Amino acid sequence: MFSRQVIIFVACLLFLTGFSLAAPSKIQKRSVPVLSPLNNILNLHTLTSDLIEGTFTRGNRTIHFSSRPTGLTLSVLGIPLLSFSDFGSFLRIDLGDNCFLLGTATEIVNRVLDITGNLLGLTDNFSILNTLPGNLLGLTDNLPMFNNLLKGLPITKRAASEKRFTSLMKEVAQSVDIELLPHLSIELALMGIRGDVHLCVQPLHLTALRLLKLRPDLPIDNDLVSQANERLGLGSLTNGILPGGSTEGLCEIGKVCNNDCFGRCGDGCNCWSWVCGGCGCYLGCRQHDCCCSCMDSANICCANLAAVRCDGYANTCAVPGETSTSA
Repeated sequence: MFSRQVIIFVACLLFLTGFSLAAPSKIQKRSVPVLSPLNNILNLHTLTSDLIEGTFTRGNRTIHFSSRPTGLTLSVLGIPLLSFSDFGSFLRIDLGDNCFLLGTATEIVNRVLDITGNLLGLTDNFSILNTLPGNLLGLTDNLPMFNNLLKGLPITKRAASEKRFTSLMKEVAQSVDIELLPHLSIELALMGIRGDVHLCVQPLHLTALRLLKLRPDLPIDNDLVSQANERLGLGSLTNGILPGGSTEGLCEIGKVCNNDCFGRCGDGCNCWSWVCGGCGCYLGCRQHDCCCSCMDSANICCANLAAVRCDGYANTCAVPGETSTSA
């Protein structure tokens, strides 16, 4: 009798274990976690064309994410870690309790305004900053607003804002919680959630890649990266085409500034095809490569984790040997 009970107990245990570890064949419904072989638990709450949100657990750490075509919000236990929104000519970036505006249009590129605690005395005319943009705006939209805030600000205060922004962004990049982001990006890719199809997830994927530029020490499972590329069928080494079928901004992969795969969206030469839609050259990734490979990595352009557009922003770095400043 005793041995029979043991056999029944073991059989039940194996059944339950096998059930909990089974890989899902499609995106799970709300509150149903996806448990990977590496014990990464991805719990998707929402997945629409405009929003993807949920939680991701790796080991004993959990991060909450909410990504949309115009920005991304990351938090831990309800405490904000990183949040940003694209307002056309600038990004609003929240780092914990600190808030900044970062210029992305040509006239104001990399200009930083520190609006933490309403230091600039914002009036009701700037209430738009508290409203999440529903759609991507033009690259010069809201430019007068930023210029009005910038006007009259002493050079010393501008320099102090830029220094504080860069320092806080680097602190976020070194936090243990944000280390989950590249692993989350790969998990989403393995589920077929790619940036060129689900535009809501593009900011999350781009931010994960930017983090790897600042944190080359982070371990990445390139076998999983290969699996994601194979599953998505996007591993071709042809030049990238921007979302929407546009070829504007098309560029070439090459060796520049000791970067063997300059312009590729990926971890070094390891392609992350799910970020923008291929393994070729995308202007946004090329611009960021220039900032990190051809300039001092301490610059604002390289230190900034926030990005929304695979087709990039205003040029922030001149590629050596090129006369044009449009790339």
